[in-house]
Amino acid sequence: MGPYESGRTVNGFRAGDTKINFTDITGWQTPDEISLNVVAGNTATASGTYVPITPQPDSDGKGNMPIVSEVSPLTAKIGESTVFTIRGKNLPNSSAFWIAECAKLTNLGGADSQWQFSCTPSFSTGSKEGVVKDQPGGTLLHSFTVIVR
Repeated sequence: MGPYESGRTVNGFRAGDTKINFTDITGWQTPDEISLNVVAGNTATASGTYVPITPQPDSDGKGNMPIVSEVSPLTAKIGESTVFTIRGKNLPNSSAFWIAECAKLTNLGGADSQWQFSCTPSFSTGSKEGVVKDQPGGTLLHSFTVIVR
């Protein structure tokens, strides 16, 4: 089920324990997953708070928040390994990258202004969502779509 907009009442959950996940929003720390016990005939409420990502000052007093300005390429061929390049500023060594249905993800390394990953688009063609985070499971820095042909 889902995703749902904030403030929405959703019917049709089965009674019992369920997990609520929150959508990543660029520039905001995503709330942690919530476990919710749904009781038949009752209303259950879940909420999460998004917190803006605040740049941390470096020794010069300037913000050093990671910023992704571009991911390329945005097209790939199914079954062929593709190298993807992330460009931006202050990209951390812990940068994490993911594209739906892209197998054999390999971090190829980089520097604070450019990072590379490779993977092989698999399973099906079409639009595949992708994300760049500051670390595995961390804060969303950029979302994008790759067209797999």
